[in-house]
Amino acid sequence: MKRTMLMVGGLLLAMGVGVWAQTSPATVKLAGSVTLVQKITPKQTAIEAATGQKLELIGNTTVRGLLSVADGSADIGLVGGPWEGVLAEVQAKNPGKVDPAAFKVIPLVPTSIVMITNAASGVKSLTLAQVGALLSGKAANWKDVGGADLAVSVILPPATNGFRIMFQNTIIKGSTYVMGAREIPDLKNIPPVVAQLPGAISFVSTEIRLSPAILTIPTDQGITYPLQLVTLNAASPTVVAVATAVQAALK
Repeated sequence: MKRTMLMVGGLLLAMGVGVWAQTSPATVKLAGSVTLVQKITPKQTAIEAATGQKLELIGNTTVRGLLSVADGSADIGLVGGPWEGVLAEVQAKNPGKVDPAAFKVIPLVPTSIVMITNAASGVKSLTLAQVGALLSGKAANWKDVGGADLAVSVILPPATNGFRIMFQNTIIKGSTYVMGAREIPDLKNIPPVVAQLPGAISFVSTEIRLSPAILTIPTDQGITYPLQLVTLNAASPTVVAVATAVQAALK
């Protein structure tokens, strides 16, 4: 029996029949924005069924996702924030590693960002100018913006996070984040930290569920967060098909 199976296997190889190639789908790697990973995950099975490809989702921040596409370790970059701002940030900190002409940018439906604070802050609303003052340290106490007499504690995502890059370029443009701001590597841990730390302030996607200990603070202007997929112009038809399916799934 074993000899017969070996003979059949050899015959299949001789005929050029790739049994495993026919039954095992390719894996397409999507890396970058944690927000986009969270949006794609519930639709992953449907996207895989529609394309016949297996998806590997890697939430490792916007900048790392873009660099992963540039160096070939990922097929599709998940980019959060204005494209030009993200690109400028990557080029400034990684000179020579990213060629804008090599990429195709596929826009997605944007999401929104909200400001969150610990309930002890005592504020009911903020202007974007006040948000900038709090994040930059120009307003170091909540009483400076109409809240409690309490020191402000700024909680930030990693420097490679799209939210952080966008706020740096727009909300506190011309300044920097306050010295001593606390950086949280894993985005899902930001709300729990804010909930436990009186005086804390940070920002998250509106899609994140928050505990009652956290206040969502309205601002005088909405904060829209662009989302996009990025592939190489020379991406394979398989990668293009997956990117197209993701774009359709997130409409």
